[in-house]
Amino acid sequence: MEGWLYGLFTLFGVILGGLFSYLGMRQQLKQRSEIDSCTWRREVRGKPLLKLRDELAIMAVKLEDLVASAQRTHTRFGGTQEEVEKKLHKAVDDWNAYLANGGMAQTLFIQYDTELVNRVEEIRKDYQQAYFHNLNFRDSNAEDMKEAFNIFEKNKARIIEAQALINKRLEEL
Repeated sequence: MEGWLYGLFTLFGVILGGLFSYLGMRQQLKQRSEIDSCTWRREVRGKPLLKLRDELAIMAVKLEDLVASAQRTHTRFGGTQEEVEKKLHKAVDDWNAYLANGGMAQTLFIQYDTELVNRVEEIRKDYQQAYFHNLNFRDSNAEDMKEAFNIFEKNKARIIEAQALINKRLEEL
């Protein structure tokens, strides 16, 4: 009968060990699923934010060049009239090619944060308004022209704020 007892305890130990192994594997799979979910969320939400951060910088450079070129048409700073006109046409062509590319529009459409999209749109609109006022400086009033000349510093601060917000959103993931 002692052999029976040893066999019963051995069987009970094997069953108990199997149960604990099963529960441990189940817990590991659950943790792995949570980790994969976090990784997936970071990838899905992080890529559009990283792309927006890059596109915002590209857009700002192109629009600053466009506005600066428009300012040179009436300030005569930066070369002869022909050189200034040539730079302006190059900046306009560059901006039009960038818009035709559709990269910025696509980047804005894949965003999930409307606050970021609105900030980027405001920056773009301010640059374009400054461009318009610089091209039509004779028809613009003094206040509009002052704002058009100060657009670089104003938008520089706003771009930094938008980039900081993007980084904050990335850290939250």
